[in-house]
Amino acid sequence: MNEDWLGALSDWLESKDFVRSGEREDEGFGNILVQFKRADCEVHALRERGEWFISLTPPGGTPSMGPYVWRHYLDSINPDQFLRPDTLEEQLDFVYGRLGEVVAAIGRDKGIGSRLRAINRVIVSRRLGVDPVTLKRKEPSEGEGK
Repeated sequence: MNEDWLGALSDWLESKDFVRSGEREDEGFGNILVQFKRADCEVHALRERGEWFISLTPPGGTPSMGPYVWRHYLDSINPDQFLRPDTLEEQLDFVYGRLGEVVAAIGRDKGIGSRLRAINRVIVSRRLGVDPVTLKRKEPSEGEGK
């Protein structure tokens, strides 16, 4: 996917009253962070190690979570049922199609930050094979191969 998507996303977000509030580039690694802000939500586009990611956050920029975490939250998907991280195309589809739901959830749930962090913690721990509470590597269950 070429980087024309970033201009299209920028135009679309600006049409929704977001302001492109910042752009930072790490010259050593070529990482880029582009931020779009509105009073009720932020959208971040991040290029890290040559790969682009989209995240959405409550006002203030934290926690910054990708669409797959938001999908678990919005659709009440058990985080143990880890959905693979989305492709960039899927992330963009999520922003275009579900931004209104994200904004509504931010306005409705004052504890959304801690809930998103908890979902992400389970997802990441499952991906890494560690216990989500202790963050220690899980021992194989009886009958599982080592």
